Amino acid sequence: MNRTASPLSRTAKVTVALLFVIWLVDYFDRLIMTFALPYIGKEFHLDHTQEGLLISAFFIAYAFSQLPGGVLADKVVTRKIIAIAMIVWSVFTGFTGLAWSFGALLVIRFFFGIGEGVFPQGLFKVEVTAWRGADTPGRCISRAGTAGAGIVCGCLRP
Repeated sequence: MNRTASPLSRTAKVTVALLFVIWLVDYFDRLIMTFALPYIGKEFHLDHTQEGLLISAFFIAYAFSQLPGGVLADKVVTRKIIAIAMIVWSVFTGFTGLAWSFGALLVIRFFFGIGEGVFPQGLFKVEVTAWRGADTPGRCISRAGTAGAGIVCGCLRP
């Protein structure tokens, strides 16, 4: 069965483009801590175990908020979930710079992980619903992933 996908509307294209930019910020927010960690460790006099705990606090919260984030994206208005997630991760990004101790930084990184962990599910739901020509949500994500992989691989190619 050969089905042709209908073109995306202008609103859907703008929405997907904005969500992609937001996803990039989300990705860089996760990644930047690994580059900043040696400087943070030096400022707070942290050993490698404590630095590892900071990274782990974020990723444990991030991983465990994925499933509830998906349920919320299905049950609540997706725009609200995306907005709340962005506000939470933005606030805790700011709090990271205001941290006064290792314990405070650990708590801030944990809540930062929760905010970032909820975001991707809302993003994927919006992508799936924006891509009206896709036969199934799986095909929509597959097409988006294939396009994204092509862009990334093209940039990384020597």
